[in-house]
Amino acid sequence: MGLICGVYKRNYENVTLDFLNRMLQSTEGSILGTKYVMTQLNVAMAEVNLSGNKETNSSAKVTYMSPYYIVADCRLDNREFLIENLKVDKRDVLDSMLIILAYKKWGERCCDYLLGDFSFLIWDKDNNTLFGARDPLGIKPFFYKLTASEFSFSTNIKNIQNTKNITDWNEDYLIDFLYRKGMPNDYETPYPGIKRLPKGSSITVSSRDFQIKKYWKLNPNKKITYINKQDYTEHFTEIFTSAISSRLRGNSTVSVMMSGGLDSTSIYALAKSVNQPNHVLPISCVFDKYTEADERHYIMPVLEKYNEKNYEFLVSDDYWILKGFPNYAPDMDEPCRNSMTHAMVYNSYLKAKKHNSNVVLTGYAGDQVFGFNPYYISEYLRKFQVIKFLSESKQLAKSNNDPLLWAIREYGLKTFKRKHEKPTVLLPKCHEIALQRASDRNTIKDPSLRAQYDYIDQAQNLNYTRVISENLGIETRYPFLDVRLVEFLFAIPTDQKIKDAQTKVLLRRAMKGIIPSNVLNQYGKATTNMLLFEGLKREWNKIYPMLKQSILADMKIVDGKKFIEQIDRYRHGELTQGMDYISALQLELWLQEHSC
Repeated sequence: MGLICGVYKRNYENVTLDFLNRMLQSTEGSILGTKYVMTQLNVAMAEVNLSGNKETNSSAKVTYMSPYYIVADCRLDNREFLIENLKVDKRDVLDSMLIILAYKKWGERCCDYLLGDFSFLIWDKDNNTLFGARDPLGIKPFFYKLTASEFSFSTNIKNIQNTKNITDWNEDYLIDFLYRKGMPNDYETPYPGIKRLPKGSSITVSSRDFQIKKYWKLNPNKKITYINKQDYTEHFTEIFTSAISSRLRGNSTVSVMMSGGLDSTSIYALAKSVNQPNHVLPISCVFDKYTEADERHYIMPVLEKYNEKNYEFLVSDDYWILKGFPNYAPDMDEPCRNSMTHAMVYNSYLKAKKHNSNVVLTGYAGDQVFGFNPYYISEYLRKFQVIKFLSESKQLAKSNNDPLLWAIREYGLKTFKRKHEKPTVLLPKCHEIALQRASDRNTIKDPSLRAQYDYIDQAQNLNYTRVISENLGIETRYPFLDVRLVEFLFAIPTDQKIKDAQTKVLLRRAMKGIIPSNVLNQYGKATTNMLLFEGLKREWNKIYPMLKQSILADMKIVDGKKFIEQIDRYRHGELTQGMDYISALQLELWLQEHSC
């Protein structure tokens, strides 16, 4: 847990320690930990470690096993498998050393044998070659810049280049960010020349060669089918329990960010069953004033079921979005919609810090991996299951309060020609560019499966949470983004995930008797929209002048007049077009903070 960075001079120019220290200075003071550095001729690498797994001393060095050096931000979840297959004697061997041994045995195929969250780079001294990789779901970041003479990399963009006073932006990134409703794509960054290593990819760099290879991706042709639905439940429970158990690794209290929803309460309940009960701390945001957002009527039965005496409630009525604007959140290398909720998120993590937690579990991405989207009904039409299609369409229309024929047309028929895309904040030309780019990258023909793939692909906007938690010496872990769980849920039939327009039917079956029935059977979610409305009201006098000078409008990416009008509607409590314009607001404010 921490950061890695370095530089490789492809022209064989020597690199000094001063050069490496200058890279690290950009994050000096924002991340506290032990530095590990290495300089060898034309290569310099550094790691700032927060996990406490390595010895702490001023002369600490990067992990080395001749002829390999490695810097890594990693947590491996299959240590026992690796220790056995790599014939390692020491049970307390570092995760980074296991990666070196895996590379030594399996070469570039080593990533196929690694399970967990990781971002690493290995220098092969004998062959003067770099090899690195990023985990399948992209939990850990990896950025790089390549020129003819130099390759630089880091888990923070600001280690590679200055991120303030920018005059030239990567417009493709900005357009995709808005098309994906506030989620970055898997390739670009806002800065021309700075690239993101795609998740599930490896990278090889030498003086003459540069290659990126995809070692993992979701397989739409893989299917898991059982005759008995109980087999799905047992298989899921086994994987989900393992995903949680492996993420409890540590030597302190594990905090769980627990709302009253099905995802986070399931994580808490299973964490209690596989770990010492007094080592799991639930932290919940509650509301006294905004009762429509308060979920204590779901949270308390869970706490009572497990006789939980050690928990934290954070009363969050006064933690509106953009509170304290413009100094409302830490400086970010990239725009991130979640940073607008900094006041509530940061104070939640302070609760974990108060109990000396160095690990936090969240229920993030539960919605994505279970694939709920209204277009799932198209699968039944595609398979000519007309009766089932009509039945699900009726249930979906009822739950969304839509006319039946409208639901059939919009969610069923239009998906086959990909005409179901709703208008976005983007101007038409930019929308078409982004739509075409998304279509080129996702070629899955089944509309329902394609939509689920997109949902999972976008479950990666984790940089803000990473900055918040690691600045406090905490690592955030995501059980629903366990690659084993994602692969399983992607491969099982749709009706095991969504049925009668009810989401997460498999999770509900698996958690029966484990969490209280009122939590298990709830439908829908509590809303915190009032924090959005309140924030725009309170901060409007500072935000409005910036919207009048919109960079996005000047770049002809959005309609400036419509942009202001929509944000003003939010300010007055009218939530139309979902969060599209909120993503645009956050991007606009971020651009103005980082532009010249």
